Amino acid sequence: YMNSDGSMRSNEWRLDDTGKIRYLCSWGGAYKNRSAKINGRSYTFDGNANVTNMQWIVMDGQWKLAKDGKIATGWQTWDNNRYYLNADGTMKANESFTDGGKTYFFCSWGGAYKNCWQTWNGKKYYLHDNGAAYQNEWLK
Repeated sequence: YMNSDGSMRSNEWRLDDTGKIRYLCSWGGAYKNRSAKINGRSYTFDGNANVTNMQWIVMDGQWKLAKDGKIATGWQTWDNNRYYLNADGTMKANESFTDGGKTYFFCSWGGAYKNCWQTWNGKKYYLHDNGAAYQNEWLK
């Protein structure tokens, strides 16, 4: 992987032509058949340089979730928190989102608020343990 000026790319996450995640090491190659600690997080790579464990990465300045060697999308659960990852893998944060007729609210670090009251645009909502806002339901 090269930069437009011909210099070698290094110390960064990149997607290859098939959509697989690669970490470009300081020497320009990729880790294979080993574990490595990158920016304080542990990753495991198979013989094809695929990330085999589910782990957060920073790619192009955005947090994304590596899962099965690719960038995860849609609803994901990590450390007992629910996240919604857009088609490009970026997470929803500081915003509301409606999916399947249910409304969810996301905090600054990307997790969906749950089991709590939230005020959004001047309206109060109570959120289920899955993060969906109660709608036309009684709270118990």
